[in-house]
Amino acid sequence: MAKPLSRYEVPDTKRFTVAYSTAPGVAPFFALYYGSGSTLVFSVTGTQSDTTHYYCHYTLPYSRTIYGYEWVASYTTGPVVVRGMFKTVWTTPVDPVLG
Repeated sequence: MAKPLSRYEVPDTKRFTVAYSTAPGVAPFFALYYGSGSTLVFSVTGTQSDTTHYYCHYTLPYSRTIYGYEWVASYTTGPVVVRGMFKTVWTTPVDPVLG
């Protein structure tokens, strides 16, 4: 049975986090894609909160769709990639111009 997608309200600012079992050599980067990964929406180097935990913030755009994301960390043995997906929803009427 597939795990249901997380749902996030637009235009909320979402905090994306990742934890690694050992500290990577450099800070990992976060990438956000439309759908299954064909179009890059946002990419940033993660902010370190301690040796193995990183985060970034992103304000979700006014679109109801499915997004894919990945955290990529570099190690001497190769990259470690953590992937996920979520969908955005509007549960209250929002005017994109006035907010």
